[in-house]
Amino acid sequence: MTRLSGPSAAWLGQLSFPIYLMHVPVLCSAGCAGYLAVQGVLPAPGPATIAILVTATLTLAVSMPLAQFDAWWTGRLSGWFVVPARLTAAAVVATSSR
Repeated sequence: MTRLSGPSAAWLGQLSFPIYLMHVPVLCSAGCAGYLAVQGVLPAPGPATIAILVTATLTLAVSMPLAQFDAWWTGRLSGWFVVPARLTAAAVVATSSR
């Protein structure tokens, strides 16, 4: 088993799309608020560090429930649609290796 096929990589893969969706709204709201709150109080790298920590923490906190919802929703949708055999990944690999 390689590092990219382990459970931690699968967990990160499940979080990747929710993180992508949520990082800009969190950065533009909570990250900026954290930066502005400490801008005059802390020296130069302090406000940026606070903004990065606030953005990373809240992005992960918001992304985890969204990832759970995504897993639930895709599970529900997969029961509604049937993928023809000619469109499955195994069929594509089999035809491309000929």
